[in-house]
Amino acid sequence: MYSIFKRHVLLILAVMLAFGACDDDKGDNGGAGGYRLLDEGPAGGLIFYINPNPTTWKYLEAAPASTEWSGKIWGKKGTGVSGTGGDIGTGPENTELIVTLMNADPAATDTAAQLCDSLSINGYDDWFLPSLNELEEMCWVFDGKRWDPETETTVSNPDFVEPVGGFSTVGAYWSSIEADSDCARYVQFDSGYMGWDGVKDSLVAGGYVRAIRAFSD
Repeated sequence: MYSIFKRHVLLILAVMLAFGACDDDKGDNGGAGGYRLLDEGPAGGLIFYINPNPTTWKYLEAAPASTEWSGKIWGKKGTGVSGTGGDIGTGPENTELIVTLMNADPAATDTAAQLCDSLSINGYDDWFLPSLNELEEMCWVFDGKRWDPETETTVSNPDFVEPVGGFSTVGAYWSSIEADSDCARYVQFDSGYMGWDGVKDSLVAGGYVRAIRAFSD
């Protein structure tokens, strides 16, 4: 009788451990052995997004704070960039389009997208300027804030309450999408606000730039 009881107890414990292991693999991890949000990525930055439907990439990694720029312009005022998108996953294409335009005569230098495109860290040179929604996700995970345009208020993230990643809260970060031919969009990390009025060749938005990269396992 004792032997049967002992076997039942061991079986129950095994089932509980199995379900516990499964739970650990859900959510942020995206599978056993993968990265979780705020893990250090391959290039030394922090993971801030895990693609729920990975095809060509699974993770987005923000560059380390030591690589951040401030006081940088977005680019040429009065010249539109056709085809930039705001969705998550559009940053690489946006950056390519912007860099091509910045390099065209009359060429601009030291602009946000060009800086990200030329960045190389720990052997990784596939960085780009984040799209608006990629930048919004960075603010949501790293500073725990998101802007609600309907109520025009800041929404706080209950899962990420302590700021990480060394992002500035005194200015704003350029995204890789324009508002019009004169202005580009940005995000203020103190509130999550997504602005429309960042004049491309000025520092109205603060001129902060943080590169990101996409990669798979």
